[in-house]
Amino acid sequence: MFKYLTIENEVANNEPYFHKNIMQKIEVTKVKQIFNEGAKQLTDKIFIGDKDLEFLDYIKSEYESSLSPSQLKYFKRDRERNISIISLF
Repeated sequence: MFKYLTIENEVANNEPYFHKNIMQKIEVTKVKQIFNEGAKQLTDKIFIGDKDLEFLDYIKSEYESSLSPSQLKYFKRDRERNISIISLF
């Protein structure tokens, strides 16, 4: 964006919008990642097979026992809504 406003684009009198590109002082390093590595990392984070059903069962039955009394109050209040939202994904 700064390159566009300072170098590539000009206003009517052939002057750039900005005279100084402050972003040139910041070094940008791009992370190079092989597509297979990215796909593997993504695969580790999504539910495959019946893992989504196992997660829903965990929330419906076991998760409640791991909460503090104050957290439990809100969990019970919003339980049906949260399970409905999670089941969409």
